[in-house]
Amino acid sequence: MSLPFWPTDRMNFKSGPKPLNYNPSPPLVLIKSIKGAKRISAVNLPAHKMGLAMGQSLTHARALFPDIKAIETQEKADEQDLTKLAHWMIRYSPHCAPYIFGAKYSILLDITGCEHLFGGEARLIADILQSLANFGISARIACAPNKGSAWALAFYDKRAKNGLSISAGELSQIDSLPIEALRMNSKINDNLHALGLNKIGALAQIAPNALVRRFGPQVLQALNRTRGREAEAISPVREIIPNKITHPILHAILTQEGLEPAMQIAVKKLCQLLASKSQGAKTMRLCFYRVDGVVFEIKASASLANNKPETWQMLLKERL
Repeated sequence: MSLPFWPTDRMNFKSGPKPLNYNPSPPLVLIKSIKGAKRISAVNLPAHKMGLAMGQSLTHARALFPDIKAIETQEKADEQDLTKLAHWMIRYSPHCAPYIFGAKYSILLDITGCEHLFGGEARLIADILQSLANFGISARIACAPNKGSAWALAFYDKRAKNGLSISAGELSQIDSLPIEALRMNSKINDNLHALGLNKIGALAQIAPNALVRRFGPQVLQALNRTRGREAEAISPVREIIPNKITHPILHAILTQEGLEPAMQIAVKKLCQLLASKSQGAKTMRLCFYRVDGVVFEIKASASLANNKPETWQMLLKERL
């Protein structure tokens, strides 16, 4: 699963969930100096609806719309906030990683074996879209059998706006996407466009040997990754936890005293899971996912592995 984000979204994420009467921000563009000229590196939704786009010069944009707001791109801050959001999205899958390709920001999730915890894939996608909308983030989601096809569909298929999912037998749908969806450098893309090879399907019709001979191995590798013929790993933002449970809290909690009963229930659930596997734990981490996107955690360790709820409840309570 791939979820694209734009740098302008990070301002919304910092400010937390929006009230029901939330009004979208005015037209805003982020700019970046490229070869001495200031060009647009990202636009928010109102600016996009006005016709402004990435790569456009600020001078040209202001000639059309003098009142647009322009802010210098803060790439390091964008990356930090993307990582922060990826930590929050571990609630959906431990295999969660921020991914940046050029000016395109996204979060990758491997949801294999996780979807049933949320009532199925469709409900999982709907929950992610709604949760991000509460932060003021307009996300696109594509779920596919591999990282390359999910990323391509998320950025270049309009259906991803409402959440898109395809199976292994439907991978041919990526053939209609532009070659930019293959994540190659601009020089290769320009060469392919010059020959009239504008779609992934056009490249797929060329024999692999001829493809490598004419355009180099990078093109074949990109095509194979997008079609799932070559594995591509996801580097999780945090180490994978072997045993994990989720305990939803259905009411607002404002004090430490309110957190303790929820903590005790969660610990009991996890200890029951460990006991069913005849396992114990030497370290437990308790993560709290706040509604405004902030994630905080406490961790406790024991000298011997055990699955006794009262032991872990005592250790975690001391750190709460």
